[in-house]
Amino acid sequence: MNDFMRTALYEAKHEIIPVNKTSKKFSSALEFVGPICESTCKFTAYKNYQKINEGDYVAITNTGAYGSSLSSNYNTRPLIAEILITINKFKIIRKRQNLLKLINA
Repeated sequence: MNDFMRTALYEAKHEIIPVNKTSKKFSSALEFVGPICESTCKFTAYKNYQKINEGDYVAITNTGAYGSSLSSNYNTRPLIAEILITINKFKIIRKRQNLLKLINA
């Protein structure tokens, strides 16, 4: 909800893809949620999604131009890093915010 508000505000749907591919699948439904634990902090659910583990990276695709401007420090959460990916190139366009700098600002 604080990192990417589009889903909560507009019920926007974005494909979530694993960064590392495997042919193994979950046998039950998988739900993607954010760290705030509120009802609006749910992205989407999938059936037959690829197996992933805690700590694995996924990409939320086609987020548009307003990911950064709609993010906030709600519940004193540091802003996440943003990475722009084009074919096989990437660039960090916003570094992850430092919690100590946030609370000491």
